[in-house]
Amino acid sequence: VGLSCGVLNGVLIGLVRVPPMLATIGTIMLYSGIGMAITGGRGVVGFPEVFMVIGNARFLGIPNPLLIMFAVFVAVSLALEHTVWGRSVYLVGSNYVAALFSGIRVIRTIVLTYLLGGLMCGISAIVLISRVNSARVGYGDTYLLQAILVSVMGGISPQGGVGQIFGVLTSILIL
Repeated sequence: VGLSCGVLNGVLIGLVRVPPMLATIGTIMLYSGIGMAITGGRGVVGFPEVFMVIGNARFLGIPNPLLIMFAVFVAVSLALEHTVWGRSVYLVGSNYVAALFSGIRVIRTIVLTYLLGGLMCGISAIVLISRVNSARVGYGDTYLLQAILVSVMGGISPQGGVGQIFGVLTSILIL
């Protein structure tokens, strides 16, 4: 589901050229409405005990959610710094027109980037659901402003093209 939502955002932003902030906030409302229609506004509870291990267990004394976060940070950092896609993300974010003239497949880069963002949202949702043994529309809403704060404080430009994963990690640790 996270991948599908990410692809929709990527298509709206890359192909339809809807401004990213507008597309993201608009689709958040769409996804909340779909979730509300599916659940009737009620929480979903009673997940299997084995599922609860994801968000509540520890490995060598370190909580699983922290290990998952570090693994995702390392993977994304390596992808951004050592792949063609990563360099393309920075160029598309900093100068869309220059990226087009450089031969970068801009739409593909944008859709793939939002697809990966959707995947990370899905992973986050699984961790959160497994921590509290329930799912409800709006659980993640309280984290929206914090996510923006952490990103900007970590050096990520809202206009795109600037930022490093290490800055975001540092910002999280500071907060």
